[in-house]
Parts: sequence; structure tokens; C-alpha cells
Amino acid sequence: EATVSLIDLGSGKVVVTLPVGKAPHEAAVSPSGKRALVANYGDREQPGSTLTVLDVPGGRVEKTVDLGEHRRPHGMVWLDERRALVTSEASHALLEVDADAGKVTAAIATDQEGSHMVVASPDGSRAYVANVKSGSMTAIDLKGKKRLANVPAAAGTEGIAVTPDGK
Repeated sequence: EATVSLIDLGSGKVVVTLPVGKAPHEAAVSPSGKRALVANYGDREQPGSTLTVLDVPGGRVEKTVDLGEHRRPHGMVWLDERRALVTSEASHALLEVDADAGKVTAAIATDQEGSHMVVASPDGSRAYVANVKSGSMTAIDLKGKKRLANVPAAAGTEGIAVTPDGK
């Protein structure tokens, strides 16, 4: 239906249902809980290339971010209230997105198939991307905006996490 619903966890009731892009797939909530991103993945015929930014307390769509050439946005994590990291499965990249400006500020190639989920280190200096089709993990230096290494992992690797101490 190309929608997302905000649900009151106390009552279990839908507060509002909002329009988003085609085939929304993942969502991420900002550290304050005031904003959310929705990855508009698209379908077989038309790969998605947008994110929807939501104003959670206001229960409204704030804006749509066009990812340009980057298709099939998937995993997302907020770095702060303004910036988020988003994987692009089709362009084999990790994107840094400025939600306030509504644009991609960096694209870092993973050079791996199916760059799927992303996590950031607690200090925000590194990101790690699980590459589901390549069966690998990509380590990225966020300050230098560069790939550090692609590390083999199990076939079909999807999820990824970092320990609280970042080690």
C-alpha cells in the first residue's frame, strides 16, 4: 500500500497511517525518537531510490529524499538527529544522508553484492555493512569516507551488530 503506520505502543492502536514511497522495507528512528526514516525499496519492475523522513510527534511526512542514482535503499542507522547511514543494494554502497538538507552527502563503495544492513560504532567513527549476496562484511572509516576492508563471512550474511564498547 506504500504506507507506514505509527502505533501507540501503550494501547496498540494505530495513531496515523502515512503515504511513503513504493514498497517500504525498513525504518529507523532517530536518537531522540522525533524523526524516522523509511527506505522505499521499490519492486521488481521499478527499483526504489527514495527515503521518506517522518516527523513522529507531528504524525506527518516531513519530506522525501531523492537518492539519485542509488537504488534499493535498505538498512539504515541514524548517526545523530540530522545524519543517517543507508545501504544501497543496487549501487553496492553505503550512503550518508543529511535528512535536514534532504540529500546524499557521501557515497562509499562497498564493491560487494547486496549491501544490506548497517551498524555504526558507538563513537561514530566506523560503520560496518553486511553484504548478503557476497557473504561478507565491509568496514568503513566514516571520517575519511572510505572503505577499509571487505571481510569474508558466512553465505547469506544479513544482520550485523557492534558491541557496546565498540571492540
